[in-house]
Amino acid sequence: MFKDLITILQGDRARRAPVSTLVEVLRMRFGSQRLPFREYLAYRFHELDDLSAEERSRFLGSGRKFRLNYVCNDSQWFMLGEKLPMTLFMMATNIPMPKVHAVYDTSGRSLPGAVTLHDKDDVITYLRTTQHYPLFVKPSHSAYGWGAAGLKA
Repeated sequence: MFKDLITILQGDRARRAPVSTLVEVLRMRFGSQRLPFREYLAYRFHELDDLSAEERSRFLGSGRKFRLNYVCNDSQWFMLGEKLPMTLFMMATNIPMPKVHAVYDTSGRSLPGAVTLHDKDDVITYLRTTQHYPLFVKPSHSAYGWGAAGLKA
């Protein structure tokens, strides 16, 4: 991260004085946008000079999506972020979806037709069995694809 900061402050593609860029990075990070430094880099704000200050102020960082989600969505939509109840709903209504092969949930919930992994040892045994690979895993209490991973043997 420090190397990236030096690059954007002094690099060939820096669009303005280093102090001005640093002020903008900090303002966008700690201001209402909550735009993390990695997103500042991803949007290439340090290179692009085609947006006005007012247009730049409209960008929101990942830290704001939770607030927007809360404000803009009905609380009854909670099930969309809960993988197991949503999967049961999809199964009951015949909505096409990938087959769930195993479930590990600390509260003991399970799904019909899926292996239930009760503890850490069950998970280790399951993951050490090469017939299960390749494998896609995802936390049962997450949203936005966080924690999802593809695994190969």
